[in-house]
Amino acid sequence: MKTSEIDYNLDERFIATEPATPRDAAKLLVLDRASGTIEDRIFCELVDILDENDILVLNDSKVIPARMMGMVGTRTHEVLLVKKSEGNTWECWVRGGRKLRAGDCIK
Repeated sequence: MKTSEIDYNLDERFIATEPATPRDAAKLLVLDRASGTIEDRIFCELVDILDENDILVLNDSKVIPARMMGMVGTRTHEVLLVKKSEGNTWECWVRGGRKLRAGDCIK
């Protein structure tokens, strides 16, 4: 799969910057595969949505709050540090990075 297949613009106002209060009031999007309907629900309703044949997969990944802005030429890029690798190397996500090439230096 190419990242271009899942790339889209998301308005900043739809990006959560802090957890829901209370936590189980977080939004939940539910797809009924049989009918194709999609519902907006909240997480505390999950017990009413799942049945005994469903599988629940939990994602406990964490994102550290390390966001930086930089430039390559005249293009601005947002870099989010995700995971520290060996030495001073980090895995990161780059927003606006489609035009980056190997060896480019974001300043």
